[in-house]
Amino acid sequence: MFRLNLLILIPKKKNMRLLNKDFFVVCISGAIIAFCAYLLYLDLNSHMFRDEKNAIASITFRKRIAQRRYSDNSVWEELSNHSPLFNYDSIRTDDDSSAVVTFKDGGEIDIDANSMIIIIKEGSTLKVNFESGNISVKKGSLDISIKADKTSFGLKNGRLSVTKDSGNVSAEISGGSADVDSAGVLSDAKSYVFSDGLAKLEDKTILLKSPADSEKIITVADKGNISFNFEGAASPVIEISRTRNFSAIYRTIPSKGSSITALREGTYYWRVIDKNNKSEIRRFSVISDTPVKAVYPENNSKVFVSNSEPSFMAKWSGAEYAVSFEITIASDPMMKDVVKSLKTSSRFISLELPSEGKYYWNVRADYSGGFNDSRVSSFTTVKHESLFPPDLISPLDTAKVSVSAVKTGKIRFNWKSSSKKYKIDIAKDSYFAEKIFSKEIASNTELLPLDTSVGKYYWRVAAIDSKGKESEFSEVREINIVDSFDIQLVSPRPGYIASMGLLRFRWSDKNIGSLYKIEISRDNDFKDIFYSTTSIERYSDINVTNTGKYFWRVFLLSGDESISAESKIGNFRIPDSLLPPVIISPSEGLVFDSASDKPLNISWKKVAGANGYSVSLKHIVGGEEYLIFSEKTNKNSLTIKNISKLKIGKIRAEVKSVNVKKGEIVAESKPDTVVFEFKLSELLAAPEIRTQGLIYVK
Repeated sequence: MFRLNLLILIPKKKNMRLLNKDFFVVCISGAIIAFCAYLLYLDLNSHMFRDEKNAIASITFRKRIAQRRYSDNSVWEELSNHSPLFNYDSIRTDDDSSAVVTFKDGGEIDIDANSMIIIIKEGSTLKVNFESGNISVKKGSLDISIKADKTSFGLKNGRLSVTKDSGNVSAEISGGSADVDSAGVLSDAKSYVFSDGLAKLEDKTILLKSPADSEKIITVADKGNISFNFEGAASPVIEISRTRNFSAIYRTIPSKGSSITALREGTYYWRVIDKNNKSEIRRFSVISDTPVKAVYPENNSKVFVSNSEPSFMAKWSGAEYAVSFEITIASDPMMKDVVKSLKTSSRFISLELPSEGKYYWNVRADYSGGFNDSRVSSFTTVKHESLFPPDLISPLDTAKVSVSAVKTGKIRFNWKSSSKKYKIDIAKDSYFAEKIFSKEIASNTELLPLDTSVGKYYWRVAAIDSKGKESEFSEVREINIVDSFDIQLVSPRPGYIASMGLLRFRWSDKNIGSLYKIEISRDNDFKDIFYSTTSIERYSDINVTNTGKYFWRVFLLSGDESISAESKIGNFRIPDSLLPPVIISPSEGLVFDSASDKPLNISWKKVAGANGYSVSLKHIVGGEEYLIFSEKTNKNSLTIKNISKLKIGKIRAEVKSVNVKKGEIVAESKPDTVVFEFKLSELLAAPEIRTQGLIYVK
């Protein structure tokens, strides 16, 4: 028995030793995993631990997709307007995208589509490592150098444009000069080219004047008028394209050095062609935006101030895409005798003027390369020692706001500044017997308490002077807190036929939310969700690479990421590909005469797998195309008998093959196109009858 126990005890000790070793290994492995997870957390959230005081620049304008990578991080993150940028950050842009980097010294880099840079600050010098694409650089107060491959540029003044493509580097400058390694000094009259290992400065034969490179033309209409000016060409033609390589010409304009044309919102590239000579390429943007408007002080109004409360609040609206504003106050309507000028990224600012009197003011919206000015308004400051009740601004009387917006801190009470201290009351009744909130504050804005529930409330404000004396209360306004509003899907619209690739999903939200969840599924029950992401914007760019029908929806998330509101379900389809039909008639370049007794016949070859075809005609005018005819058919020809639908000039005919099942397009081809000309023949004049009276004929 003893031996048996001994025999049993011996393996137990071995097992214990093995168990101890296993436990030790598991603990070490767990510690390593936890440490690595912590490092990964720090890596993914490194932006949260960076002090914005150490930023050397910021994004002051962004179009579509711009990304940043920290020097100690391998992950690219999305940038937005006012994002801080740090030393050794890498910045890149996507297709049809751009960004403006503004340094603290006032220097600026405008980054074109598909471009990448690294920004560096060493002492009192800024350095830009230019990796690819195109950039336009403006110098601030610090010295700045740009390195592109083996070429270094020392920008003295003006705006330098540098392009790097497949190892080749080219550069132009406008309104200044730059040192270029051993090549010499680059000026307005010269171009720099580095190709096949050789660097040289060349004299320009065509000098572009305006629009400047990276200029932004601001318009409040659908189109903006662009003034093109240049010198040094004998038989010039202006070419405008939507791409830098001019693979497709958007518009050509014969010119004698100065031309004006209207263009829709977007980014364009322009150059001048003169026989065998080509100018440099410049980029400009047309931005359609609401006009900036001075709101308060109103035109011809009085602003009451006092010795104890000498400041007042100026406010403005509009210019949704502007990145900053400059407020100018002058003593004359021509705005020449400037009393005060201030800059801000907000839409309000506190002002204090030196004395009573009449003043004039306006607001300039800055788009980092373009400007939009408000009309000049006048006001008169009047000193008055007794306090006036504050004028309420927002929310408007009987306004409705969602409880989701309340919980996320989006609902604020605002009133015109008339003192340095105020008292605000919120109650369930208009007599303020049932107050739910009462507070003295030192600003002219206050947040609606986050725990305020659904219901009807009333609010009012009184001003308090430096001696603690209260003014009369303002008017009483009603505010209604309601259940959350549904999120409205904007695009893609229901039934939209999309192409494979990057697709922008957009929605609107009256809840004024700040975090959204987007889901895309292959079924309308969302059991087969293939993509889910979050966004702080009211849009998200998502890459969809497979064909089929998709369903999407958006949720508004609260602070704890629970769902506060949701949208209805939208849908779109990416159809399978079919071969494009081959158009037989009309032939390319055909001239169709209105005097012809034959109708216009459009025919094409049938496509296997197609059970229908989509036919459209587009009138080509100055590079723009306007739809004048569209029809679907299941045959391989279409006859247009009523030629009054046609427009004189060039017309593009497009035919696409489709496969329709249960009323939905499940497959679609790219269009086949031909361009023909519609000509209106001159009719012969009616004959003139000269012989009067009756004529008898046997």
